[in-house]
Amino acid sequence: VYKRQVSSSSGNDANSGLSSDSPWKTFTHFASIRLGPGDKVLLKRGDTWNERLTVFANGAQGNYVYVGPYGSLNDPAPAIALQKDRDDICIVAQDLYYDGSNAMNIGLNYLHIDNLSLSDSRIGIYFRYLVSTGNKGVKVTNCTFTNMVNDSVMTAMQSDANISGELAMAKGNLDNFTTAYSPVGGGGG
Repeated sequence: VYKRQVSSSSGNDANSGLSSDSPWKTFTHFASIRLGPGDKVLLKRGDTWNERLTVFANGAQGNYVYVGPYGSLNDPAPAIALQKDRDDICIVAQDLYYDGSNAMNIGLNYLHIDNLSLSDSRIGIYFRYLVSTGNKGVKVTNCTFTNMVNDSVMTAMQSDANISGELAMAKGNLDNFTTAYSPVGGGGG
């Protein structure tokens, strides 16, 4: 079982991330980790990150991948607070994982996101199912979403032809993937 702790206030990305005495500082490492049954990503209570957390998580029934807090229950929930920019997404959970030379469909199942504070973003949590189907068991509990700046995309597109092109453009600055699962730059949807 893979368990990593992250603290923006006391962490260091050169640490192992294996305990509260040696947590990572940022979410950088998670961009290259495939999480499986029972794995945990633990964020320190009272800390705030100004960056996106991307997870590639495929748990199992009764053995979820867990993203949630650690630390004193007296401290506030861990927070991801962004800048309210067009591409801001606090958490991206995705089924397609790219290892630098190949893209693999790892699935996106049995992921539990718990007790986080997400704010100042276009999207709080984006479950991105690019190629997998029949996905199960994704749950979000006790999270707060504050100051989200989502567009009413369909309403705006239907009511104002001048802005429909802007609203229809991909947001999130996510990788686009070709049919062969090779990422191409920019955009995303």
